[in-house]
Amino acid sequence: MPPSTAQDESSGADSVAPARAILDGDARTHQREFDGQARPAIEVVNAVAEVAQTDPLDLPPLFDVVDTGALNALFDRSTGSPPQSEFRLVFEYADHHVVVEPERIQVTPIPRDG
Repeated sequence: MPPSTAQDESSGADSVAPARAILDGDARTHQREFDGQARPAIEVVNAVAEVAQTDPLDLPPLFDVVDTGALNALFDRSTGSPPQSEFRLVFEYADHHVVVEPERIQVTPIPRDG
């Protein structure tokens, strides 16, 4: 069952259910399943913001590190067509390792030295 969304009455913005945390070796990886309610680029920003415990608007623009049009074209489920299961996009964004797959996003904080 996909995460539920609810309308935030104070800001008018959609709030997203928390990501599920799974352990990946020594790193803490957070996984969020696509619910089809938002564009994939928005889902990525929301997932990273949640893991970083910050407001999505405080993150740098996603388009500085990945072509958001291509990201949306590859993983958008709103068109009704089935997701392309052979695609997997991996990149770093806002000090996080991000893996986007047709059904989910995985976000792992990149350890800071010092």
